[in-house]
Amino acid sequence: MAKTPSAPSSGFDAGALRQKICEKIKTHRGKPEDLTTVVAKIIVREGLGLADKQIAEQYWCFWDLRDAKNGRADLAITYEDTDLNTTKENPKILFELKRRDRKFNYGSKSYFEDVDQLKGYMNSKPCQTVEHGIIFNIDQLQIFRKHGNLIFSIKEVIDFPDFNDQSQQAVEKIEMIINFLKGEIIEQPRKDQRLPGTIITVWNNKGGVGKTTTVSYLSLLLSMINCPRKKVRRNRVIAIDFDHNQANLTKRFECEKTDGKTEKLLDHLRRYENLDLFELKGYFEEIKCKKQRTVIDFLPADQNLSKFGQEAAYGLSEENHLRRLCIELAKKYDYIIIDTPPGWEQNLYAQSAVTAADCLLPIGSYGDFDSFYGYYSIICDKLPAIRKDKPDMVPNNLGLWINNWRPSDKGAIKRMNSKEFEHYIKITQKEKQEEVRRSFFDIHKQKDDQLRRINFSAWIAKGSCHNPDMKVDLLKTFDHNDIRKAYYNLLTSIVGEIY
Repeated sequence: MAKTPSAPSSGFDAGALRQKICEKIKTHRGKPEDLTTVVAKIIVREGLGLADKQIAEQYWCFWDLRDAKNGRADLAITYEDTDLNTTKENPKILFELKRRDRKFNYGSKSYFEDVDQLKGYMNSKPCQTVEHGIIFNIDQLQIFRKHGNLIFSIKEVIDFPDFNDQSQQAVEKIEMIINFLKGEIIEQPRKDQRLPGTIITVWNNKGGVGKTTTVSYLSLLLSMINCPRKKVRRNRVIAIDFDHNQANLTKRFECEKTDGKTEKLLDHLRRYENLDLFELKGYFEEIKCKKQRTVIDFLPADQNLSKFGQEAAYGLSEENHLRRLCIELAKKYDYIIIDTPPGWEQNLYAQSAVTAADCLLPIGSYGDFDSFYGYYSIICDKLPAIRKDKPDMVPNNLGLWINNWRPSDKGAIKRMNSKEFEHYIKITQKEKQEEVRRSFFDIHKQKDDQLRRINFSAWIAKGSCHNPDMKVDLLKTFDHNDIRKAYYNLLTSIVGEIY
């Protein structure tokens, strides 16, 4: 059973709304899909307080019928004061409505199909202004947030109480759900005039697979692209080195470990609610790439956290203060990218970094089967347990990206990678197989090319070298075309098409 979100009262009559929905359910004689539409419109009008001119039915999401079998979202709405024509041009929220007997059971094939359909609409060309999407079947709903090309759940599936239940407890639960929905998709975006940035943790249980290299180049590449919500400026990006022992990202950016800065930030959040009174600028380094005229902020590794090791980690992991820090940073930055140490069971810093993320970006290495199995063991055993204790459903799994892919290799080694993944799917419990399949394969690509790949580049290898005699560092190799080509697929999966 999904946990019920809490929210302050908004003043609408939840009892009257429950009664109206109950009557519609009892008297409906049409198609089951039409009933879901009727109930959704009651919630939008009377619960969220929107007018008819802010609601468009059967919203056309694709320019061409060839783009999808069904190119229309059931409802498109906006919270802005506008007319219907403007609603159709600049929708903020899409609803994908399902018949009541189609349940949203996370991990099932039907659940992923429904979410894929919603994501397809949200990423279509006419929907670039969309901020949130909702799947709804009368008894359940789930909210998804859009940032660039990333679309991820911000809450687990929420269960409505039985609409026939007239108890005060049932009415209060309906009120809390509607208030939470209104706060997330209307009041916060309207008040802040922006959605928070996205927290991405780059991780694998195994070391040496290219996590640090990916964090460094991905951070710089994202900073070169215009913010999807503010076309007049580039993305604001901050990278965090949370591998306090090895500190490889700190070395790549030619910085030194700090003397307790990360520890101080996390400790501040332990004692206070936010960072509003905290001067952050002195805690971050500016990493500049002059050739590309771009800059990112950087929080280096902390020698205090390295020095005190797991003892410090135990103290900081009680409420995952890294997550709280990143949520505060997301008010200013468009992307927060976290580099992690290898390991899991004995490394609370790795656990904190993974659970701090909105999106988990796993990196494996081409032909390194240990890195594949390390990822598989975590998604099967650890991620479900993490999500069970976290009603916001984080981290969302972006699927395994294979680093150092060599297109020149013969097909035998390439087939070995796919066969390895198929073996993992086969030995997984049936109810988890679809999730594991999507973790290893991009099912939206052609069947013979479903692996997510970061191609090998000699320039990336040179930029990652710590040998000063090479005289080639990361920032000097960054503008090379081979690097952009290698990361192009990963980058577009995050930000969408790059013009």
